[in-house]
Amino acid sequence: MLKRKQTRQQKNEKKSKETANEETKETKTTNRRKRCITWFNPPYSKNVSSNIGKKFFDLLNSCFPPNHKLHKIINKNTIKLSYSCTPNIKQIISSHNKRIINESSNKASTTKLCNCRDKPSCPLQGKCLEQSLVYQATISETNTNKIGTYIGITENTFKTRFNQHMSSFRLHHKKSATALSEHVWKLKDNKKDFKISWKIIEKSAAYSTKTKNATCAFRKSISF
Repeated sequence: MLKRKQTRQQKNEKKSKETANEETKETKTTNRRKRCITWFNPPYSKNVSSNIGKKFFDLLNSCFPPNHKLHKIINKNTIKLSYSCTPNIKQIISSHNKRIINESSNKASTTKLCNCRDKPSCPLQGKCLEQSLVYQATISETNTNKIGTYIGITENTFKTRFNQHMSSFRLHHKKSATALSEHVWKLKDNKKDFKISWKIIEKSAAYSTKTKNATCAFRKSISF
């Protein structure tokens, strides 16, 4: 019986020691103090031949010796040195140009030019999703062979503008939306057959608030 009691007491003592050791380990890990480090970053230059780092730390030792009251705050352990290599103008311009070229190439590779289900019936021959452009609509009458042209500009995709034109051709209350729709409705009222073909004249950027101008003037004209 005495041996059993002794073994139980020994086991309990071991467990208490292990728990105490674990608690001390946790307190040691949690009570680690982070050192406040101040960094000195002098600009690097090949024209400077002197050792700036050595001279800087020599100044620290001479100005803040161990007897100084600020030595605990300002010493080699609390102040570190690292050179700052700033890019020159050539590197800045080249990196800027690379970024713009990569963005434009990524946009060109990812953007679709047409989303028509029936590709042969696309109004712009596979380029209906082009944006910011000047376009031309050519109306030809089948019986008299008369030809009329309409020139317009859009900031959105041509597909959205094309759908707006088609709705103005289809809905009577949108008859006077554009000069093109008025002409189409005249032909429809006179029961004349016609065909409309579309093409891009040129690309033109939209108005920018930064530059306060557009690459191409907004224009709209019609001749029948």
